Amino acid sequence: MSLRRLALVLAVAVSSCGTAVVCDATTCAGGCCDATGRCVERPHSRACGSAGAACQVCLLGAECTAGVCERVVVSTGGAGAAGGTVGAGGGAAGGVVAGGSAGGSTPGNTGRVTVGQVESTGGVAGFAVISHFIEGGASTTTPGGCREERIQQCSRWVCTPDGGAPLVLGTVVSPGVMRIVGTSVDGGVELDGGSGTWFARGWSQPVTLELSTTGGRVPAIPSQRLVAPFIRLVPPLLGERDGGVSNTMPLAIAWSGGLIGQTVKLRLVHPTEFLECAFDARAGSGVVDAQLLSGVVGRGSILVFAESHLDFTVGDFATTFSATHTPLGGSTQLEFR
Repeated sequence: MSLRRLALVLAVAVSSCGTAVVCDATTCAGGCCDATGRCVERPHSRACGSAGAACQVCLLGAECTAGVCERVVVSTGGAGAAGGTVGAGGGAAGGVVAGGSAGGSTPGNTGRVTVGQVESTGGVAGFAVISHFIEGGASTTTPGGCREERIQQCSRWVCTPDGGAPLVLGTVVSPGVMRIVGTSVDGGVELDGGSGTWFARGWSQPVTLELSTTGGRVPAIPSQRLVAPFIRLVPPLLGERDGGVSNTMPLAIAWSGGLIGQTVKLRLVHPTEFLECAFDARAGSGVVDAQLLSGVVGRGSILVFAESHLDFTVGDFATTFSATHTPLGGSTQLEFR
């Protein structure tokens, strides 16, 4: 996998004004806004998002489902898949959830449930629920043919041209009926194995989310509780820097509302770079070192979001329940020079 292909992960296009109608949550409720300010009413893998959020490009091996980039999983023994993301800009902002590595990885049973909220222009805060339970899958989180380098609070992915050895993923199995309580949806939401479902109302402050399932191939999950984050970015926002930013200077962000146990992440997607930096949410600010930006020239996509997660085991499935919040202004593009 080339680094350019990896850069398709969470490539967030800027939502901007058209000449006649502003593309936002009011005018584009069922789709996403592309880089020209046009509403993409029927999102697809090259323009994925919901509720007037900025469109994103899904990584090879992922599809756009209900405005969220979802991983395509193949059965054990199949041809393998490149991996996808739990979306950003239009859905549940999360990390790379599957992929290959040059040396392969050890199979195991894993589960992940992400409830992710995105704030859009007009004050609309919708959320998506993404779930994957994989039997006999690989535990790696490194995309195929790539290696991860850690620098301070950041990770940078460097990829080999040939893409490395393909990773054969496991088989998708059902957790039964999933129930999530704690959002603004009266009575909570129920999903029958449901993944990629978009809901129009989320939360406007930190809330406690409760997850449970009836069980299927995956044993029933008893009540698991998690405090979902809610942050505000502190001006000046990244997207307001019309003159661009220097790739020889540190890149700083600031926010309010972070709680103990939560993380604020900044992702930079560029044809030659893919970075993710994680900061303690209580710190209220974070800085990306200038040395990490030296290779970034031209336009790059930026995503800032808060995350909390809970790890537990149900039966023989190592499971993560996470919640994310992408604040207003958290999805943008910058010109690096």
